[in-house]
Amino acid sequence: VGDRVLAGALRDGFTVEEATAAGLASAGRGGPPGDRFRDRITFPLADARGRVLGFGARAVREEQRPKYLNTSENELYHKGRQLFGIDHARAPAARAGRVVVVEGYTDVLALSQAGLPEVVAIMGTALTSEQLAELSRTATTVLLALDADRAGREAMLRAARGAAERGVELLVVDMPEGRDPAELVAADGVEAVSSRLGGAMTVPEFEVRRVLADADLSSPRGRDRALTAVRPLVDATPERSAVRDELVRMAADRLDVPAEYVRAGARSGTPSSFPAGGGASRPGSRTTASGPGVPRSEPGAARPESGAPRAYSGAVSADRAEGSDAAHAPRAGTADAAPRPAMRTVLDLAGRAECAFLAMCLAEPSLGRSFLGRVEDEHFSSAALRHVRDHLREHFEDPLAAPSPDDPTVAALVTEVAMRADAEPFSAAALRLGFLQLDLRRVERQQRGARQARDYGRQRELAAERDRVQRDFAELMGQTA
Repeated sequence: VGDRVLAGALRDGFTVEEATAAGLASAGRGGPPGDRFRDRITFPLADARGRVLGFGARAVREEQRPKYLNTSENELYHKGRQLFGIDHARAPAARAGRVVVVEGYTDVLALSQAGLPEVVAIMGTALTSEQLAELSRTATTVLLALDADRAGREAMLRAARGAAERGVELLVVDMPEGRDPAELVAADGVEAVSSRLGGAMTVPEFEVRRVLADADLSSPRGRDRALTAVRPLVDATPERSAVRDELVRMAADRLDVPAEYVRAGARSGTPSSFPAGGGASRPGSRTTASGPGVPRSEPGAARPESGAPRAYSGAVSADRAEGSDAAHAPRAGTADAAPRPAMRTVLDLAGRAECAFLAMCLAEPSLGRSFLGRVEDEHFSSAALRHVRDHLREHFEDPLAAPSPDDPTVAALVTEVAMRADAEPFSAAALRLGFLQLDLRRVERQQRGARQARDYGRQRELAAERDRVQRDFAELMGQTA
């Protein structure tokens, strides 16, 4: 084949030195200069305007080293600024409102050919500030579909901070271990990739989930280590945000501790221990890291009576549902109420927030009845909680005195909601905040559906609706600060 690139450059009047400076030629080992990318699959690396600044190449033989080779850094080409495919992805990304970031050239080609053209590659580097700046000019949402080794995860956290400063939403796609996007689309089709993209999460949420998945939750010491790892991740999120509240609830549930343990640690950075004996105090108890009998609110924190929203971290508790007298006790003032069935009901993050909202409706009857009338089926993530809402609407004055629902899961949830309403005071502001949390999750679920359906008109409508809910959040938090 020969050194065609170098030979052509020389014919056109360029010198060997100029071809080498441009990254097209390189000196041979003890021999004359030759083509830098000889016997390789070569990809042109262009800027967003389509101007080719350099090349990247992949080995075609197993014994070739290195496997990947790029143009050397020069006046025009800087690897840390380059995004492969940005010239082709820019317009589709602007239309979709997002850009997908992958590792390599073949990932870009595979996804583009499968119908996902809004994709670029960072070619094995950590996402740099220069690349992030280019991405921020392309779309408002960046989805990272990258390998998540330790170095990559640390780089993602740095990138998340930079993205926030630029007003860009940075989300992480949970890729199957050992498989890149090209392999995933080849084996399972574009639907598998689209599903992964639709489930993208914030960097702190991704990291918290990884920490909790890898943690030894069978011992207090293991949970303490996980709690220590989770705190700075929670602390990296904006204060008084739905994201932080969601992460606190997730960590508290998995580590079996009150949410205050996570919040206090995130603010102070100081460690707190689990109760002796391995059993964490439940959200309704008065035991804290400082010891039993100490109020759970921190010094200077607003108490519920002041009107500030109170966080709720309850769930249908296995501790209370199995072998606990409190789980079977009738509601106060209803001595004849029949005991509810004991069972283990596990709620996910959204379910716990929905359960909390229903409890607050009972605790604040002057507003609660009105809010129960406002929530629709779309506000709930499960049929069971929709049935709980229906039961509360019909038996609002005393849901435990009414006949027990036939479904044991619904019956247990009704009991839990009523007990939470009686056990802890909730403010009107907390009820309004709870409704906004449900409304935000409703919009986000609908946004995921619209993205998967590529319904761009609906995406714009839902984006405006999400902005409206977030403004209401900010206004409410300003009133209670």
